Amino acid sequence: MLARAGGWALAAPNVGTNSGMANLKATTPYPGGGIELDVVAPAGEGIHDTPKPGVTAVMIQIGPTQHGTNSSQPRGKRTYAVPYNGEDGSLLARKADAYAVPSPYRELHAAMLRFFDDAFRGKVPVVSGMPAAVRDTDADGIIDAME
Repeated sequence: MLARAGGWALAAPNVGTNSGMANLKATTPYPGGGIELDVVAPAGEGIHDTPKPGVTAVMIQIGPTQHGTNSSQPRGKRTYAVPYNGEDGSLLARKADAYAVPSPYRELHAAMLRFFDDAFRGKVPVVSGMPAAVRDTDADGIIDAME
């Protein structure tokens, strides 16, 4: 909701919004649906001047990874089983044996350095170099919708 209120778009490429998805495998929404976001694709050297000229504010999907370790470690650890939701939208929250997931932290660092360097030089910050997100929560090479 913060992204929509700020006018931020979802960067392409992406795997689609998770907002409002009751079941990622069946791609069924919660009752009432989710939050619709615009999508912005890189232009020229990357994503910039969005949501308005002179400003860069955009949501970027990174995955698979673990929230919190995605900017500091090459691997994160998950302890919940996929899928997270039942087909009726209920939260399953089933514990699983801990498993590692890769985190593209070096690419994230490079993108952040470029962004801040641009800003400190008085340029419109550019977001570039991020790997495309993959909906493979357990990083086993099988897309979640196929599991």
